[in-house]
Amino acid sequence: MRPMLTAALLAATGLPAAADVYGDCVIEPAMVVEIGAPVEGVVERIEAPRGAAVRKGDPIAWLEATIEEANLALSERQAQSDADVRIAEARVELAQKEAARARELVSRNVGTVSDLDIAEAELKTAKMEMVAATEDRELAALSRDRAAAILEMRTIKSPIDGIILRRLIGPGEFAHSQAQIAQIAAIDPLYVDVFLPTSIYRSVRIGQNATVLPAEPIGGSYEAVIQSIDQVFDAASDTFSIRLSLPNPDHALPAGVDCAVSLGSGN
Repeated sequence: MRPMLTAALLAATGLPAAADVYGDCVIEPAMVVEIGAPVEGVVERIEAPRGAAVRKGDPIAWLEATIEEANLALSERQAQSDADVRIAEARVELAQKEAARARELVSRNVGTVSDLDIAEAELKTAKMEMVAATEDRELAALSRDRAAAILEMRTIKSPIDGIILRRLIGPGEFAHSQAQIAQIAAIDPLYVDVFLPTSIYRSVRIGQNATVLPAEPIGGSYEAVIQSIDQVFDAASDTFSIRLSLPNPDHALPAGVDCAVSLGSGN
């Protein structure tokens, strides 16, 4: 803990030092992630300027995808074509008529049973061909979906809401399996990690309110909630840590700021 920092913040805010329990802290991002590419390829375009806000699902980079786009176009054309199904349907219709005619002739003792067998076999074959044509069209639709998914993987999207901390690759560079595209920090909510003396361990609880006092030049007073309480003490310093969740919907508060935390007895 840093009592000098806490004392300075309390003096700046005018809060009475003996009223509540205070602890030093640092405001941190809820999460920092490095975005990688799911497939290898050359970066064609990247839109991840430092400091830009992104939402989950926003595209931030595109890999060169000429082959994948061509494969998708071909798959879409194949999935849209119903010529084979229509041909198979026409063959079934003709075979049904031939089989009906053969049965009629046999019933009049004009046709032969052999001719009827042949007509019924051709009808059965035509129906099987129609089933095969229908399955081929369904497979073409699945192939189109697969081609679309492969193309989609060439677009790298943000997995979280956050702020771009930095770009780690540029256009024209090759993104291999270990390459990182950009670093993104989630700053709503912010996390505040606080170390407190073990003597007050029984007096804090998850869901309890707290007041966060950022150091200057940020200043101000912000409400947060205890999200977690460590179950392991630090014996050397006789402290334990808690984590606060600090809402930051307007991104008004930056991360990486020193702060003090007040745990009011009335929270």
